[in-house]
Order: sequence, then C-alpha cells, then structure tokens
Amino acid sequence: MKKLIITAIATTFTTAAFAGNLVYNNQVMTFNDPFFDRVDIFGDPDPTGLEVNYKSFDFYVTASGNYDIEMGIRNSNVSADTYLLIYSPSFNPGNPTMDFVAGSDDSNEDLTVLTVGSYYFSSEGRSTVNGLALTANVQYYAVATTYDFSATLFDDMTYDLGIGNGPGDVIAGAPVPEPATMIVMGGIALAAARRRR
Repeated sequence: MKKLIITAIATTFTTAAFAGNLVYNNQVMTFNDPFFDRVDIFGDPDPTGLEVNYKSFDFYVTASGNYDIEMGIRNSNVSADTYLLIYSPSFNPGNPTMDFVAGSDDSNEDLTVLTVGSYYFSSEGRSTVNGLALTANVQYYAVATTYDFSATLFDDMTYDLGIGNGPGDVIAGAPVPEPATMIVMGGIALAAARRRR
C-alpha cells in the first residue's frame, strides 16, 4: 500500500511540471531594478566597468540536451541594447564571473522560441544563445540585462525572454528532487527522528 501511495505522489509531481517552452512576455526593466557589474559574453570582467540593471530568471529542464535561450525587445524600444547571460548552478551578482556558463550580446539569429509579439529586428535588439547544452534537473539562471544604459532605454525597456526548443520541458523555479531522492531523504529523516526518541 505504501508503495502505491508513493508512486501516485510522484506521478502527480511529474505531470504538473510539464510546460514545454518557457516564455516570459512583457518584462519591463527600469532604473528601479538592481545593478551589477556585468561580465562580457565570455564571462570575463567587462573592461568598461559598467554597472547595469538586470533581472534574473531561474529555471531547469526535464531532459538533458541542447536548448535555445532568447531575449528580444519590442519595436518601441529601438534604442535598447540587449545582453543575455546564463549561470549555473548559482548566480551571485556580487561575483558575476562565478558559475558563468554562456553569454550573448548582439545577435542576427532568427527568434524561434519567441514567436508572439513584434520584435525590433536589429542585432542590438536581440541576444540569443542557441544550442546550449543543459543538464536535466540542474539549476540555471538566465540574466537579462543590457550592454550599457541610457535615459531613453530605461524609460521603458519592454522585452521578452524565451527558453526552449530542446528535448525536454523548461520549468521556472528550482528542480524538484526525484522521487527516489525524496524517499531516501524521508528515510534519513525518519531514522533521525527514531534516534532522538
């Protein structure tokens, strides 16, 4: 009976998590967002020492393989210059070279995850990391930011962020432990509780 209950719980978690591609539409960046000393697209400290605003999006994938990560600005934001950084398994804005995975500044790639909306077709208005190898159930962070900043840009920088086109589903948030891991953790907690008695 216990085995049947555990299986049912695991199935519920699995089916509830499926989401396909993950798209954040109509994100707005302003001077109210936090600043950090952005790295370049290779993960090295930027020689200009620019501090720029950023937003971080945590996610994981359900199957290992290659995925596309895209950032595109809306047509109204023609002065904006996107910059996209990927981190794993953590993102520390106080130490932005740590856990760096990949980056993109200007891109002429077609947007394939972002299929809804009107995007400004300019290399400066989009950043793409295509075919990035991601591992299942590992924490990743997509950091949406800019090359530099200007008053015109930060009046209203509206952009979309998309992650997908891979063999698995892309899920917002932190990975859920696998059922086998949850059972082991539960057993350890139960053994510790018995020892305390």
